[in-house]
Amino acid sequence: MGTWRITTNTDLDLQHLVALSRPVAEGFARVEPRPWDRSAVLLELVGEIGSLAHVVQMLEGFKRGGASTDRLADECCDVIFVALRLAREDGVALPDRLPIPPVETSRPSALILQMCRDLAAFVEASATPEALTRVLGHATAIAEGAGVDVAAAYEREMAIAAGFFDACGDAWPNPQPLRRPLATLRLWRLLWHRHSSPRK
Repeated sequence: MGTWRITTNTDLDLQHLVALSRPVAEGFARVEPRPWDRSAVLLELVGEIGSLAHVVQMLEGFKRGGASTDRLADECCDVIFVALRLAREDGVALPDRLPIPPVETSRPSALILQMCRDLAAFVEASATPEALTRVLGHATAIAEGAGVDVAAAYEREMAIAAGFFDACGDAWPNPQPLRRPLATLRLWRLLWHRHSSPRK
């Protein structure tokens, strides 16, 4: 991956990400076999951080595989989505804007380990705004450090998720091209463009 660095101070409109997440979270609530409790959300966050760690290990050269920046962007967006879901579950009031921490390191995996430390604390007590902001900031910093425009990538991922709900209807998670042709076509277009992550 080479030197990985963020040198500019920047931030994201966090409330915009929350607004994009809400209909997708409601869509998942409709198709999940049973309502999720806090433990289910935490386990999902464990899994998403683990998936991100797997991609980063490939990009850092510790594992074989063809991990791309696009895949890294997708995994970072997944972590952000579930962290926002945890904020809603715990009633955490997040700030309007998310500062992306300036980071200098050649190992983005260092930020994943910090996210794991915060996640471990969430098992014993409700998430705090500071800790959840750190998790969100680290996931964002990993993507931005690879040159990804996180706001644009997140908008794309939420559009794809909404597209799946529209294309599947009651047959989740299988799109129905004959019963829902226009929705399926829109979904395929979104998926086709997924492999060109928005760059900074």
